[in-house]
Amino acid sequence: MWCIGSAHRKIPALTFARPAGVPDLFDQVAMDLPHTPQIGELVDYFERTYIGRTLASGYHVAATYPIHLWNNHIGTPLGLPRTTNAVDAWHRSYNATVGCHHPTIWKFILSLKREQGLSGGAAC
Repeated sequence: MWCIGSAHRKIPALTFARPAGVPDLFDQVAMDLPHTPQIGELVDYFERTYIGRTLASGYHVAATYPIHLWNNHIGTPLGLPRTTNAVDAWHRSYNATVGCHHPTIWKFILSLKREQGLSGGAAC
């Protein structure tokens, strides 16, 4: 008997597959899933958002986030980061330094100069 618990491992694992093979692998995973309304909604959402669909007419509807944007097949063996955590951390720190979400141009320039000084580069 197939367990829904393994779906949370199979679907995210598609990120490590070869990009060209992802649609076929997704179809295999989707066929193995139990046929319930909730699982059907999950499969439809994932297909619309991350895989793309080929309609019966042969027309292909592109995914919201194409496979090349989220696939890590090549980056993972090279040691490239799989998330944007470092960028998010810098952005959060920078927002704290600026002190507001929409600074004036002068406050923005001063904060950039401060940031440049903290990174060890020469400020203008």
